[in-house]
Amino acid sequence: MKNITTITPCNIEQEYPCCFNNENFIQDKKSLLKLQVSRGLVLKKLPQDRKVLIEYIPAEHAFAPIFAPNYMYISNLCLPKKSNTNKDASDLLKICIEDARDKKKDGIVTVSTPIKQPFITDSNIFKYKGFYTADIAFPCFELLYFPSHKRSQCPKFYDSAKKGRIDQKYGVTLYFTEQCAYITRYVNFLEKISLEYQIPFQKIQFETAEEAQNSPCPLTKYSLFINGKLQLSEVLSKKRFLNLVSNNKTYGKNIYV
Repeated sequence: MKNITTITPCNIEQEYPCCFNNENFIQDKKSLLKLQVSRGLVLKKLPQDRKVLIEYIPAEHAFAPIFAPNYMYISNLCLPKKSNTNKDASDLLKICIEDARDKKKDGIVTVSTPIKQPFITDSNIFKYKGFYTADIAFPCFELLYFPSHKRSQCPKFYDSAKKGRIDQKYGVTLYFTEQCAYITRYVNFLEKISLEYQIPFQKIQFETAEEAQNSPCPLTKYSLFINGKLQLSEVLSKKRFLNLVSNNKTYGKNIYV
């Protein structure tokens, strides 16, 4: 396929696109990618002037709470609004499917949702290409897979990630990784608001695949819990965040805005 760039540790500084223009956050993202490349991560990008790419890795090294032996896991399918979504997705998924077969993998798996949310790709894009639903988790997460052959074992979420609940009964808990350059900035934003309004706040960063595979939520990039209940992974304004907190009766000072 023409005009496809393979991103490696040697060219990642020049070739890896990022939609967030802050060098510190970008370097955090690139450092994580370099580590994952050593564990089998593959990055493919469409022409240089477009931020259209796919990232996939052997599932045993995935930052996801899934059981998918001998599968390849798609960790990122980046399709900006200006891209030709269906064609670009088809081109990139075709590369991944062929690579998985060449490497004798049982198939490809990814976490998605039919509801448009930040940090995750719409499940309709994968289903259009022929992916099946292997498992579901609260509130609307889907584990999608594309088997390489009829003998492929069906993957699944770990039970701990399916209920959308954690033991902490009071306050805000935010699980995250540095897989997206926006996320650390966004975590700091919510932490600052929580401190200002005296809202109990805990942030937990997944730094290894093993930690992420024990996540209480399928979306390990960003998972917000309030009083132990998972919230939809929307990008929250200050007002929306405080309204969510007050609706869940996690009161601080001057919470109403």
